[in-house]
Amino acid sequence: GVLDVNTSAGMFLAKVTDLESQASLLRIQLIAIDLLKKQISDKKDNVSLNFNMEGNIDPLLAALIANFNGLLADKNILLQTYSNTSQPVSEINTQLLQVKNAALQNIRASEQRIRKNLSFLNTQLSQANAQVAALPAAERDIVSLRRDFEINEKVYSFLSEKKLEAQINRSAIVPGATIIEKAQLQNNPVTPDVRGTYRSSILMGMLTGIVLIMMIRVLNPFIYNKELVESLTGQPIIGMISKFPERIDDDSKQILNLTKSRSVFSESIRAIRTNLNFLAAEKNSKLICITSEVSGEGKSFVAISLASTLALIERKVILIGADLRRPKLHKTFGLPGDKGLSNYLINQCGITDIIHHIEHENFDFISAGIIPPNPSELLNSLRMQELLTTLKERYEIIILDTAPIGLVSDSIPLIRWSDINLFLIRYARSTYNAAMIPDRLAKEYHLNNFMIVLNAFEENHLFSTFHKNNGSGTRYTDYSTYKSAGYYVDEEKKGWDWKRWFKW
Repeated sequence: GVLDVNTSAGMFLAKVTDLESQASLLRIQLIAIDLLKKQISDKKDNVSLNFNMEGNIDPLLAALIANFNGLLADKNILLQTYSNTSQPVSEINTQLLQVKNAALQNIRASEQRIRKNLSFLNTQLSQANAQVAALPAAERDIVSLRRDFEINEKVYSFLSEKKLEAQINRSAIVPGATIIEKAQLQNNPVTPDVRGTYRSSILMGMLTGIVLIMMIRVLNPFIYNKELVESLTGQPIIGMISKFPERIDDDSKQILNLTKSRSVFSESIRAIRTNLNFLAAEKNSKLICITSEVSGEGKSFVAISLASTLALIERKVILIGADLRRPKLHKTFGLPGDKGLSNYLINQCGITDIIHHIEHENFDFISAGIIPPNPSELLNSLRMQELLTTLKERYEIIILDTAPIGLVSDSIPLIRWSDINLFLIRYARSTYNAAMIPDRLAKEYHLNNFMIVLNAFEENHLFSTFHKNNGSGTRYTDYSTYKSAGYYVDEEKKGWDWKRWFKW
């Protein structure tokens, strides 16, 4: 029962102080672990191990934290280029989630281990405190004061040491850059450059449009303007027929009814009629041959239009369907095609049998008749010449609707016998080669009576060009500036034809 107070008090003090110091350090480690867990859960840009805990916790956790920080840095770099929902960022998010879960599991394991150590120390500390309680009251108070002092001193020394280490690490990072010139504040956004984008877009749009227009004009094989015809041929242009204001049926019966007499189309036909009166003016009867390069360029249409217009000024006119290969004029007049020019040329009937008197005054018609096996020979026969001679005695104007000269040679004898040869060039249908055919025929057969008629022409800004007179001296008008003049029915504004649009 004998107790050495000084020796026992010193021993108990050392033991309690050591246990209390160890417990305090473990509590600090728990605080650091809680901060680390919070950093990982809050998705910060960087996660650090507080108080240099690498030596006091599982080394695997330090490796996981380093990996986690590396993935965060890679993600920040990718976000400068990609969006949050992009595949590269999504892959890094998946890796971050895996590393985060592994780190949290390791942290929970470390926390459990520290708490077990802390519980064991608290048990040891309770036993030591019981021994201290056996000391006299005065000595127990001294031991308690010394214990608190030494514990606080150790904790303070530990924290001061960690602070000094952090300051040394921070001081070791020396900046490797110097400020040469301070940054200037830029009020306007560097990108996107809205004005520059608009300027570039407008310029590229204009250049693209110009290039497309040039390509269309250069690669275009068809004739769209009268200036091109004038540049390709030396033959004069007698007139320019505007596009018919209505849809034309297959038989062209609208022409016989002479609808839209105040239209631009009707006026263009009258202009050609006027010019025809000045050609071969010394002859009492004129033989007019109408041809073109290929079919579909409007020979029959123009022939009927001219014949109808000439009949209106009391000129006795007869129209002959001289296309013996594909006759169709008789359909326009509603007549049968079983008796006509071909029947006369093979001596099956006389002149009076093939002449049809239609409803219009001063206007007669001879159909092509049946299709013969030798149309070229029949048209070049003596009987054809006799027919034309006889008709010249009865009519002032004889109009021949012939086969296309670019496909067959049936029209050549008729062209050589005619007083006036009208060669048709149709808008957007005839090719460049068509405009050169009149020059070739005139040179080959020594003819000077070729005239060009531009058919179904309309204003086209894409293919238009400046007018250049080729020096032929022929005067004609294209009525291209008729708008707002108040003289033509074409100026009447029409509502939108929805039925026709849907049908188209």
